[in-house]
Amino acid sequence: MNEARTGEVIYKKYCANCHQGSIPRSPVLGKQADWTDRVEKGRAALIENVRVGIPPEMPKMGSCRNCTDEELGNAVDYMLAALEEEETEEETE
Repeated sequence: MNEARTGEVIYKKYCANCHQGSIPRSPVLGKQADWTDRVEKGRAALIENVRVGIPPEMPKMGSCRNCTDEELGNAVDYMLAALEEEETEEETE
């Protein structure tokens, strides 16, 4: 069995185009204000949103038709970790 791709790999290939600010209402990677309401729903809900999509903006599976559930989770974890990095940077300023 193949090893799951990392969240960073999945993010850069399938998620970055939308989550860098090019799509209105798409939460920007690392931008706390964009993610607050979403994070409150929990990790499982975020993964499910990726899996089933959120029409019309968020495509099913985030356009990664060959991603496993583990890989989708890895991508979500990568994006959540970016929020933690933003908090740490704000605390040190």
